[in-house]
Amino acid sequence: MKLIKEQDMPLLGRKRFTYLVEHKGQKTPARLTLRDQVAKAHKVEPDHVSIRHVYQKFGSGISKVIANIYSDTKIKDLVDITRKKDIERLKKQQEPQEAKN
Repeated sequence: MKLIKEQDMPLLGRKRFTYLVEHKGQKTPARLTLRDQVAKAHKVEPDHVSIRHVYQKFGSGISKVIANIYSDTKIKDLVDITRKKDIERLKKQQEPQEAKN
């Protein structure tokens, strides 16, 4: 992941980051995978990160990712619209972890 642009949005309590992600010979990374990578890069909780857009060009193996990092999860819940697919995937990932405990 290569950081292209960083923009501070204090009224919305977030920062917007634009990345270039290389995935030559592979499929476009999932939003949840990208969310975890952005959270790790900025040393924040994954719950504070929202992937806004993933733009890819056919055959290039490079995607442009726009991610928002919120200062608080309450602000994120008020401002950001979470996709239904992402919520379902999170529930499926958490179920096996709960079964192990």
